[in-house]
Amino acid sequence: MTLAKSQFFNSPELLTILAAFLDPKSLSHLMRTCQHLHSLGAPTLYRDITTTFKPGSKQLFGSVASTLAFARHTSHVRAVAFGLHELVYYYNCVAVFNELQAKATGTSRLGPRWLAPQDPQFCSVPSIPPMTLLTKLEVRLDREESYRSCPYYLPSYHDPRSSMRQLCWMLLVNPNLLDVNVSGLAFKDDRDVRLFTTALSGLTRLTTFELSAVYWKGDRMHLGEAIVFCCPPTLSVLRMSLKEYELSQDLTITSLYRDEAPGSLQPWEWDDQECDLPTTPVRNENVLSNLRVLVFKEMDEVLSEMELRAITDHTARIHQVNPESMQLFELMLHMMEALPESQVAGLFFRDDRSFEVQGLDAAGIFLRHSQTLVNIYLNGCRNANGEALQVLLTECEALEILEAPWLGECDLLCIHLDDAIEYDWVCTKMRKLTITVGIPDSPLFRRRDNMGAYYSRPPSFAFSSEEKEQLSSLEQLYEQIGRLRDLELLSVKAFFYDVNKLWPTASDYKVNAFPGLMSMGDRRRGRPGYLRHLKGLSKLKQLTGSVYADTRETRTTMGWMEATWINEYWPELQKAEFFSPQSHVSEPFVWLEDQRPPGQELYLVVDS
Repeated sequence: MTLAKSQFFNSPELLTILAAFLDPKSLSHLMRTCQHLHSLGAPTLYRDITTTFKPGSKQLFGSVASTLAFARHTSHVRAVAFGLHELVYYYNCVAVFNELQAKATGTSRLGPRWLAPQDPQFCSVPSIPPMTLLTKLEVRLDREESYRSCPYYLPSYHDPRSSMRQLCWMLLVNPNLLDVNVSGLAFKDDRDVRLFTTALSGLTRLTTFELSAVYWKGDRMHLGEAIVFCCPPTLSVLRMSLKEYELSQDLTITSLYRDEAPGSLQPWEWDDQECDLPTTPVRNENVLSNLRVLVFKEMDEVLSEMELRAITDHTARIHQVNPESMQLFELMLHMMEALPESQVAGLFFRDDRSFEVQGLDAAGIFLRHSQTLVNIYLNGCRNANGEALQVLLTECEALEILEAPWLGECDLLCIHLDDAIEYDWVCTKMRKLTITVGIPDSPLFRRRDNMGAYYSRPPSFAFSSEEKEQLSSLEQLYEQIGRLRDLELLSVKAFFYDVNKLWPTASDYKVNAFPGLMSMGDRRRGRPGYLRHLKGLSKLKQLTGSVYADTRETRTTMGWMEATWINEYWPELQKAEFFSPQSHVSEPFVWLEDQRPPGQELYLVVDS
């Protein structure tokens, strides 16, 4: 090999560049070509470890050779994703390492007294030095029925108390963790809470924490509040799911754990004083001033209103609120009232059930945070009336997503035509919009002289001044939508209501049509069309709502001109709710589907 070639292949930058394009298996093969590449590649290969037992697949701990190779490179590891088998096995391997170290130095066993004991060695358990430089940790503690087929299975797999202590030990020896994601964790009693909060509070650099856990039936132990208050002030994202679980009926855990009363000590455990455990959960009184995202799921039974309000005071800089239950959502709305102005960026609620918070002014809340709101999901929130939606559209310049599914009532989760056009929409960054507009059913559709709908009248018929006024209002609405040039998803539905706005007279969005919206118009027949106002929606990928091409109106007003226009001005369109499976797709729209190049399908038949 020439000097130039030698220098090229010996360059550390070469492997760094290649590693970005190689999966771990390919990188491993490259490292085997020579000792030099092996030494250069090891830090990259072992930097990020993901291993979870799956029957029939190769695993990191599945052979002695790969386990020993890992043991030689634990100092390079910065991110780990383990399942329960891996956590148990790794913990036992480190215990062997610590024993050997203690014997070599003539010292006692290292670590706190609350540590779980080693397992009986049902398989080879080599010595592995502990990973102490992790910045990211993901642990899945769910138990599977196929546990026996794991080649590195150890009995403490079945003991949630041991799992808790093994996890807490990993947190303890990795104080530089920035990102922690734990699922399947079980809390049986207050001692578990105190141990976990002690370990978590030591992560002074933590920025992201996700926890999905269960707790012993009948004792919620103020668990949610305890976990929030032990988090360090560096935390910016907190996602938490806590639910009650009948652990006593789980046959994948030991009978001793199932049968013992909460608070009981297992034979290997020391009491609190001997373990130096605090008598109450560790609390960090510093406000979580960096917290931006707060997600609570399945926590109705865990958090009382008093506890949630205490959490609100403790998280005074929150930007994104995502409670996945009605009760928590109600409290979170009140929380938005109390937070400083222009702070919350996201509000998410996707429950299909409807609810109303008595005395809550949704419009006032949205106006309070109008400078920062970006994403809003309002499924079922009856406080979101037309005034509230008007605030979102006309005051929230940063808004990118608004999802407000209609409940079928005239004044809830919809906006009336006159409110929709009263002020200019400022949300020009909008990417996804789901909204319902209420339109008076007269004069366009219900004239006193019984002339019928505007689109079915003879060409010589002139519009009345009232009809011209309503058409002008509709055109203003379409212009508002057309100015949202970043729209990728548009779901806009129409319902028609009586003149007193008491009830909808036509509420099925599939048979309703926005007058003239999906039409280019017909001057010869005196029929208006406003599709041209949506010319700027060149990024549109999905169009749903009251846009069917087989309603009474659109069977008359949508044809070849509209299909040709859509093909030219909406090149990114992938799905449009033009026809139902029971409909006949007309010839212009069969042609439109055929115009898309290979690999870029367009679906006009939607089963909604």
